[in-house]
Amino acid sequence: MDLQRAICIRKAVIEDNTGIGRIMAWFIANTQSSWRYQALDKKEVERWLGEHLAHPVHQVWVAEIEDRIIGYSCLSDFRSGEGYWPCAEDSIYVLPDYAGQGIGTMLMNCILRQAGVSHLKTVVAAIDSENQNSIRFHQRFGFRRSGYLQNVGWKNNHCLDLVLMVYAVPE
Repeated sequence: MDLQRAICIRKAVIEDNTGIGRIMAWFIANTQSSWRYQALDKKEVERWLGEHLAHPVHQVWVAEIEDRIIGYSCLSDFRSGEGYWPCAEDSIYVLPDYAGQGIGTMLMNCILRQAGVSHLKTVVAAIDSENQNSIRFHQRFGFRRSGYLQNVGWKNNHCLDLVLMVYAVPE
């Protein structure tokens, strides 16, 4: 099967909460990509998704194959406060069985187009310093390293460092 043709990239709907929650739970349990300790329950995922869907800039995109959600991406507030409106933080997650097949690229393209249409100025990526694959992935799209925060996280019994990368949204 030609995976590129079989994948559907679309805006998420509230009924996608179970599939998105499954992906969140996998990354929380198995990686340091998310610094959460426990998976969100179904109501928490539904609330998170509903809040994103209600915010035009923060739409969630899903990658679907044969009615199964295998990845998602979104923009979220980088920081609270109305003064940060021209900036958003990105999130992109693709289940490991589908990694390296261009799905992350398709999902990133969706959120970067959305950032442009929404007149954002900057997209921020906050990445665990040990996640070199994600750092290289973001560099491919023009994200530049702009900061390094040492010992700001804790997971799996050790301190974590955070790499901040920024993408200047073309006008």
